[in-house]
Amino acid sequence: MKKQRLLLLFGGLLIMIMMTACKDSKIPENRTKKEYQAEQNFKSYFKYISDKNNYLDNIKVYYFSISISKDVQDKVSETTTCSYRLEKQKNQEFIGNFEHEVSESSQYSTEVKNQIQYPIQYKDNSIRFTEKTPSERYDEFVFSSFDSSLLKKYKIYYYLLKHPETELKGVSYKIPINSEIVAPFIKQLNIKNPKKSSISVTKTGSKEYYYTISIDTDSEIYSIFEGITLEDVKEFSK
Repeated sequence: MKKQRLLLLFGGLLIMIMMTACKDSKIPENRTKKEYQAEQNFKSYFKYISDKNNYLDNIKVYYFSISISKDVQDKVSETTTCSYRLEKQKNQEFIGNFEHEVSESSQYSTEVKNQIQYPIQYKDNSIRFTEKTPSERYDEFVFSSFDSSLLKKYKIYYYLLKHPETELKGVSYKIPINSEIVAPFIKQLNIKNPKKSSISVTKTGSKEYYYTISIDTDSEIYSIFEGITLEDVKEFSK
């Protein structure tokens, strides 16, 4: 009788273990089921982030910017933004504009203090200024990649699995300041004493994706933004 009970007990435990393994085999230990599902919405986008050169043929519009915000007075901040906007032409070349903007924001309003545009093109994997060249720019980050698999080990602090009225989806991660994802920006932007950083990936429609990296110090906030509009969703999802 004891032997039969032991066999039944071990059999039940084995079934429970097998059921648990089948249920959660794909879900990492550091993810809930919904967090994992939210990340699956970005499988193709994560591949793009890791190797953008393989996806250039499928990008219709590309946008990249770096913004630096700091307090200049009580409740008044100044933001300097360098942005690149490129659009694919019929000859498969990207042309567009680089913009340097300085704005000032208070609690109730934002005023653009200075704004200059420069025509650009993206050719042979580099930005080319067709007229004047600005002194402050970040060409090396345009279409640059990073290893998106690193995100798998970072904590998710927010996700939007499905919006009730739109196609909006998103996942946000806390990133260590020594992460390989933010290290190039900290070095190139000469960021002193970074305190915290994060990254959010967002899907606003069937063809629009973007990410935002935020790096905070005691006195400044650095925001890195990259967005794309696709030509062919099916090709992107392969």
